[in-house]
Amino acid sequence: MNKIPTLIFLVVTWLSSIQCSIQIPILHTKGTYSEVGFDMGKTFKSRIHDYNSKDTEFQKRLMPYITSQEGVSVMDKYLTVVRQYYPQYLDELKGIAAGSEMPFIQIFINSIRNELNAHIDGDWGAESCSDVHVNNAQQFAIGHNEDADPLIKDRAYFVNATIVDKNGNIVENFMAYTYPGYLPGNAFGFTMSGLIMSVNALSPKAFGDQKLPRNYVNRALLAQSTEEDVEKVLLSNGIGGAYAFSCNFADLKRKSRQSVNYEVTSTKMDVSLVSKKTVHLQTSKYDTSLYNTTGHYFHFNKFEHPDTFNIPQFINHTISSIHRRKRAEQLPTPTDIASIRNILGDTGDSIYPIYRTPRPSDNTSTCATAIYDITRCVLSIYTDNPKTASPVLQMPLPNCS
Repeated sequence: MNKIPTLIFLVVTWLSSIQCSIQIPILHTKGTYSEVGFDMGKTFKSRIHDYNSKDTEFQKRLMPYITSQEGVSVMDKYLTVVRQYYPQYLDELKGIAAGSEMPFIQIFINSIRNELNAHIDGDWGAESCSDVHVNNAQQFAIGHNEDADPLIKDRAYFVNATIVDKNGNIVENFMAYTYPGYLPGNAFGFTMSGLIMSVNALSPKAFGDQKLPRNYVNRALLAQSTEEDVEKVLLSNGIGGAYAFSCNFADLKRKSRQSVNYEVTSTKMDVSLVSKKTVHLQTSKYDTSLYNTTGHYFHFNKFEHPDTFNIPQFINHTISSIHRRKRAEQLPTPTDIASIRNILGDTGDSIYPIYRTPRPSDNTSTCATAIYDITRCVLSIYTDNPKTASPVLQMPLPNCS
């Protein structure tokens, strides 16, 4: 493995959009898991404190639950599982808590928020994120709307981390859009080995108690270097995942051009159910079928694959997805970056739009839009409507050709 100095470095870059006042900080950091976590917490301490002080879901819903007898038991089970399977990410989380001077318990709760909400009653914030895949002779791309609590929009940040072991060997190297006080990985990002990914929430009624929490599985994806490695993480063989999500993915090193949508959910066995839909080049030999499609593909926050379609979900978490899919299918078929931006920025459905701003029917906000232009090897980030705005940030995609 490559040797690097163990000295930690920390650089913060600020970028702002001409169209809006939102600034996006990027933290460049190198060190052990604990040291990188500490850098995140210390650098973004004010954002983390501000977010947590305004987080009414935590204060009114999660805190009463985790102080109950049932909540304490549930939380302890997840902590035990994480300590056994992903102790390095627990170290990272402890670093975030120490650096931000926040109680560890509060930062840990953020990392198991999906599971806790499912335990309580399934009645939490609206579902989030929309993705558009395009794969034709002229354009290969994935576009992603990061939809979340409006509090995230001007408090999130990018983390460009180089994780090293005690001997200075590089064990992880990634860039990820990160929520304040959260582990990286639950939104969108890429690895320096050439893997790109974005995550869509899914909200089934089923969940696992003594299984791996979703955010830790998401975090582990950033440590992988091949599609096969990613699928091993998604399966979580030996224990299984605690809660569902979808992952949009491409390996930039592949000679055969294809992107993938995974739907992952908890089972009663010691392994997760992982369903895979592959988006092939439009002119390829593949025809649209149960697990393959060509040209373009949409994914929102609803199970859509043949082997997951009938999984029961909380109904209030599928309404917006149904509206967004219907509207996307009414718009011109996406074939290039402009048409991806047109879909992700669409507000034609005034009740449940694709590009989301808080309203009585939908309290979620599109916090950022990421467009992976794989043809040109660049990631463009928007903090305003991508249909009309210019990107606030562009990054070269590594190992892309």
